[in-house]
Amino acid sequence: MHSFHHQYNGPMYFERQYNLVYIFSNPEDDEKSGTGGGGFWGKRSSVSKSAAAQYQNILIYDIPKELQLWFFSPGELAEDEFVSNLVFEQHYDDKYKNMAFSSHIGPVVVNNFDLMQRPVSDRIMVLTTSESKSQSKLWISDKWGFEKKVLASIAKESFWQIDAYNAVVRVMEKEKNGQFNIQSFDY
Repeated sequence: MHSFHHQYNGPMYFERQYNLVYIFSNPEDDEKSGTGGGGFWGKRSSVSKSAAAQYQNILIYDIPKELQLWFFSPGELAEDEFVSNLVFEQHYDDKYKNMAFSSHIGPVVVNNFDLMQRPVSDRIMVLTTSESKSQSKLWISDKWGFEKKVLASIAKESFWQIDAYNAVVRVMEKEKNGQFNIQSFDY
């Protein structure tokens, strides 16, 4: 019988269309980080008031190819910037006539009912948040992390949503006159 000292209990999401696993992680190991809680298991930020583990990257594991890819390259995120959400379409649900999504923190999906069947999007959305800045970045890429780009910077007072019916990501920022600056991006 095998004994394991650690069992990973952080966020892990399975994507069935291409048979991928998304694992919230950090590229450095525990010894290198010196935190005792860093590396694969996440680390506690000295700036954060939260005791929750914060992850600076997502490891993408391609199961059939046995290939591991990091979503972010070293140095691509600021020292105090962390992954705060991951969202992607899973499949069309015939029973409920909607798209099934995987999401780390929700609900960000709206207008997701009475949909005609359509192919699953091959895109993922990743939200990163900086502890020292009052804005987040919304990234979009294919499901392997290639073709990655910042779709929008989102101020603290703003919000974003995925409109499943129109297949768009919408960023809404409230203006001083009470109206909204609304940007929509295809996904």
